[in-house]
Amino acid sequence: MHGAAVGAVAVRRNLTFFCGHCGLPFEPGYCLHVIVHTQERFLEGLLEEIRTARCSDDVYPSTAKVTASLLRVAASTLHILEDKAAFMIQQKLMLPVRKPAKGMALVVTYQYIKRVVGHLNSSLTSTAVAAFVKHTHTLKGMSSWSSRSSSSARRVLKLSTEEC
Repeated sequence: MHGAAVGAVAVRRNLTFFCGHCGLPFEPGYCLHVIVHTQERFLEGLLEEIRTARCSDDVYPSTAKVTASLLRVAASTLHILEDKAAFMIQQKLMLPVRKPAKGMALVVTYQYIKRVVGHLNSSLTSTAVAAFVKHTHTLKGMSSWSSRSSSSARRVLKLSTEEC
């Protein structure tokens, strides 16, 4: 027998792991696909935690909580134990990067997947600040509307130095 079936994961003699969702192998030609799949599932989990958050601690989780969540998702995606998932996501792989010139670079898989946390936190913070400024404008009459140029239709609420 060339391989054995273990749950939803086929494991060959060379210990190739397969994505539990699409069946593609976690090996050079398909790593990016499996990593992106893991990244998407990780983001879905983070968004669900935000939707059901009871306090700000749940919205902006600690590094330890993010790492534990990422390990669970990676292990679940590959249908392996968390310690094996931890080993796999610590490997350096050629992954897409914006610099230099939107090419490929050798990146630690964990860092690549975890980028979604930074992007999500940045987005949440921008939304929170915009909501705060809009509320202070509505309730206290603070801030004023302005646009970046006279031809721009987009308006922005700005607080003066004194108002800040």
